[in-house]
Amino acid sequence: PTDHAPPFLRYVERAWDDGMQSWTYLVKDSVSLQHFFTGTQENLQAEATTLLDGIQSDVLLTKEDSHSRFWIFLIA
Repeated sequence: PTDHAPPFLRYVERAWDDGMQSWTYLVKDSVSLQHFFTGTQENLQAEATTLLDGIQSDVLLTKEDSHSRFWIFLIA
């Protein structure tokens, strides 16, 4: 994975023997963000696929631009 996070944002990198990686970013006190990188290996994608199937059936995702490949979910 490539790190595009701002240089002031600290993160902890972790790697597993099966090739999966995670980066945990500390945003502020008691708030963190985790990225998991599975290398698009099907055996590592199974849990993420199940999670995203649940999100897509329970959460309304929208596109700001119909030509974009990105979906958003806003919390206000």
